[in-house]
Amino acid sequence: MKTKTICPACGSSDVVSSEKTRTLPIPYSDSVKVREKISTCSICGMKGDFSEDENIKVHNKITTAKRESVPRILDWLSEHGIRMAYIERALDLPTRTVNRWRSKAASSSAIALVQIIRTYPWILEVAESGFSEEVARNKLGEEATREYIHASSQGVAMECSVHSYPITDNITGFHVLLNRGKIPPTQHSALFYGPEGEEQCNYSIS
Repeated sequence: MKTKTICPACGSSDVVSSEKTRTLPIPYSDSVKVREKISTCSICGMKGDFSEDENIKVHNKITTAKRESVPRILDWLSEHGIRMAYIERALDLPTRTVNRWRSKAASSSAIALVQIIRTYPWILEVAESGFSEEVARNKLGEEATREYIHASSQGVAMECSVHSYPITDNITGFHVLLNRGKIPPTQHSALFYGPEGEEQCNYSIS
C-alpha cells in the first residue's frame, strides 16, 4: 500500500505532490541530476519536500559524486607534479593515506581537503613550513601577482589590492582584491596596498 504524504505543519493528508529535476554542480566533477518531490498542503499551504526518504536519496547521490571526484582531483595534482607522498609529508599524514582516499570511499573531511588543495595547490607549501605566517604571506602575494600577470598577458586588466591588517599582536592578515577589465595587452599597472601605504607598479609585457 502506498504511504500517504502527511503535512508536517498541520498533519493533513490533503497534499498535492509534483516532481522536478534539478542539476547540481559538483566541484571538479560532473554535475548530477536529482529528482525532487515538491508537496503542497491544501489545508495550511505549506510547501516543500515532506519526505525524509527523498532528502536522503539526494544527499547520498551528491556524496557519491563527490567521492568519485577524488581520483580525478588526485590525477590532476599528479599531472602537475604534486605527488601523493608530498601531500602526506606536507600535511603530516600517515603513509598511504591519500592512496586510501583514491581506492576507498573518502570521508567528507578528506573530500573537502583535496578540493582545497586542488583550488590552492600552494597551500601545501604553507603546510610544509608548519603554517608559517611569513610563508603564507609570501605565497599569497606570489599567487596574486602570478594571476595578475597571467590575466594581463591575455589583455585583461586587473587591479590587485593587497591590504595588510593586524589580526592579533603577532599575526597579520591580507585582503586581496582583483578587479578585471579590458585594456591594451602591452600596458599594465598593478596597485598594491600594504602597511606602508599605497604603491603603484607600472610595467609592460612585450
